Amino acid sequence: FAFTVSGESMAPTIRSGDIVVCLKLTDATEIRPNAVHVLFDKTEGLVVKRLEVKDKKIRCVSDNPDYPPYEIEAASVKDIYRVRRVITSNI
Repeated sequence: FAFTVSGESMAPTIRSGDIVVCLKLTDATEIRPNAVHVLFDKTEGLVVKRLEVKDKKIRCVSDNPDYPPYEIEAASVKDIYRVRRVITSNI
């Protein structure tokens, strides 16, 4: 799967307009620490973050320090993808 990123929460690693090529994961146990992931949350929509699984919550961490970490209930997550490649938009 490939997604176009909107927003600067992962800058400077990934910027708005960049395309991320992803591998769909079967469940949250496949989340790799410190890797960038895309998750589809029922309320938040598509989210590009570094993820940490903690109990029944997923902590979402941005690379941009202007965006504080937050948690999402694991039950509200529909799909999770691991970012395999970033295609820079050079905007």
